[in-house]
Amino acid sequence: MQQGTNLPKVGSYNRAVVLEAIQASGGISRVQIAAVTGLTAQTVSVIVRRLLEEGLVVEDGSAPSSGGKPRTILRVDARAGYAVGVHFDPQELSCVLADLAGNPVARLHQPLREQIGPDTVIRRMARAARRILREAGVPDGKVLGVGLACPGPLDADGVMVSPPRLPGWDRVPIKGLLQEYTRFPVTVDNDATAAAIGERWAGIARSAPGFAYLYLGTGIGGGLILDNQVYRGSSLNAAEFGHITVEPEGPSATAATGDAWRPCAARAPSRPRSATARTTPPSARRRRAGSPRPAG
Repeated sequence: MQQGTNLPKVGSYNRAVVLEAIQASGGISRVQIAAVTGLTAQTVSVIVRRLLEEGLVVEDGSAPSSGGKPRTILRVDARAGYAVGVHFDPQELSCVLADLAGNPVARLHQPLREQIGPDTVIRRMARAARRILREAGVPDGKVLGVGLACPGPLDADGVMVSPPRLPGWDRVPIKGLLQEYTRFPVTVDNDATAAAIGERWAGIARSAPGFAYLYLGTGIGGGLILDNQVYRGSSLNAAEFGHITVEPEGPSATAATGDAWRPCAARAPSRPRSATARTTPPSARRRRAGSPRPAG
């Protein structure tokens, strides 16, 4: 769980922290929110009042208190907003519509041909997002935005930087184009980091303050969560595997793919598409070993 801050001028961050606490809990009181986020009771009360006014959160029942009146339980209103998730893999385009509580409402999968260019693919993403919203009967006013997971590396502006298995996609502003074509706000991340975030939010790593996530798709990638935060490093792609020697006498990567891991992975026994490894919290590691944070 992320911790809030009681410093001034950080209202939007604290709002996100409080909303996440309510989403993750399935039902929580204001006192409990203050305890898990580190925010003051007054700050929590102000944020919750705004969330109630916006219709994102509802008061739903009460829980016994150790003293005084019962505590009011807060839950997200799942139907107050929706988001579209788009996963772009070189071989397939996948879409999911989720409500505010994170429950999947609808799914859509489309195969991709390798010959089609970036603009055509991004327009297909936009059409798929529009189709899933239309078929679910969700009006534009209830759409919070689109989340895009795609092969990396990516720069800070959502521009693809020489993705190894996507020739012709270097410097494609995938975030900006999808935002233009859908007319919704777009958040973009590389597929491995997006998978790690999903694992942290709704998977087996919900209670782990730090872990490494190995992503096995058309390519191989990784994501890092340290101290309950995504760790990106100075390059913003800290967990992306580069072109490195895996087996000195093993098969070589081609210049076209730039992927030294894939030939080895292809010969390995069948395994799940992802793996999560819990880690010692980085703060504890540093206290014990005095080691610096990893470089990106």
